[in-house]
Amino acid sequence: MSYTTSGSSLEASAIQTASLSLPLTIAENCINKFCWYNEDGVEEGMTFNGILHTLVSGFSDTQRMSAFEMARELAAQGSRVIVSVANSGKVQYQVWVDLRDWVCELG
Repeated sequence: MSYTTSGSSLEASAIQTASLSLPLTIAENCINKFCWYNEDGVEEGMTFNGILHTLVSGFSDTQRMSAFEMARELAAQGSRVIVSVANSGKVQYQVWVDLRDWVCELG
């Protein structure tokens, strides 16, 4: 991040970067999973705070950076994203998108 010589203001690009929406990260035990049928087959979904989400992708513990990179890219495109973290012996990350955003992208 670069500052002007006076040190009192950020450059426009730094402000845009800082204002990007970051995905919410939650423990898997805070979500309720379910399956739903799409025209392509059965999909995995979950609810959190009464909002339906669909699974975009899952990642192993060694792919943590990939999970958060995908989540950040989806959030930058305007999707409401959640990353759930499971720790049942081995850490796993799942990237979820608000189902309303996913349906809009498909349509």
